[in-house]
Amino acid sequence: MNTIGKILVILNLVFALVVGGFLVVDFATRTNWKKAYDDLSAEMKVAGVNTTVSGDTLTDLNKQVKQALADLAAEKQKLVDFQQLAKAKEESLQLMGLEKDQAAKDADLNYQKALGEKERLKDEVKNLAATIASREKTILAMQDDNKRLRTEAIANENIAKSMQERNENLLGQLQDMTRKLARLETGGGESPVGRDPSAANPPTTFVKGRIGKVGGDKKDLVEITVGSDHGLAKHHTLEVYRLSPRPEYLGMIRIVDVTPHGAVARLVRTRVGGPKTLQEGDIVASSLSNNP
Repeated sequence: MNTIGKILVILNLVFALVVGGFLVVDFATRTNWKKAYDDLSAEMKVAGVNTTVSGDTLTDLNKQVKQALADLAAEKQKLVDFQQLAKAKEESLQLMGLEKDQAAKDADLNYQKALGEKERLKDEVKNLAATIASREKTILAMQDDNKRLRTEAIANENIAKSMQERNENLLGQLQDMTRKLARLETGGGESPVGRDPSAANPPTTFVKGRIGKVGGDKKDLVEITVGSDHGLAKHHTLEVYRLSPRPEYLGMIRIVDVTPHGAVARLVRTRVGGPKTLQEGDIVASSLSNNP
């Protein structure tokens, strides 16, 4: 039963009491009091029953009101407890928020430090890369110098061997050249190649050039890039050597035809154990010892 029902029961009880009072007054005024008494007694019994019921109802209502008050107090206490818990949680969240803000500030500071460190490392890497590139250039230059010096050393060694081979023939050639020179001075008219086709006859000035073309049935005729403008004449001889893939002395050629800017020569002597044919790009010079 709700509160409105309880109030209606109480009003019903009061109304019954009032009606009972009116009935008593009415009974007193009636002439037939016996009948009125009996009727009143019956009504009083009914009113008593109603009063008992109303009392029981009122007792139940009191119990229910007390229970409702107790429940209300319990709910109020729960509300207070919940408010306290909510306040504690709010304070905890505020504290967590402050801690997170501080953590965010620390993270931002660490991020800025990391950016600075990153830039420093980039500069350091750049400087290291420049240093490494400079050292690599130095190493490459040193390797080139080493290769060049080694090539020159091998070339000088081969030239020295060739010069030794030539020196072994110089004594015999000297006597032959002396005889030829004497015949020329007396008008003999013999060409320098009349008796020894392999005899050396270099030009009086230093001449250096390259082989531009190789021809002939035996690949013994070559076209060279220097001619009479450089001091060459027919029957002159030039030494031939090669620098790559390895330095080596190749032999001697003799000029058979000459123009101002070029000449044709024939291979007349090769190095013992050396290659028998010449190639385009091989170097020709009037002297190995005077080679710059």
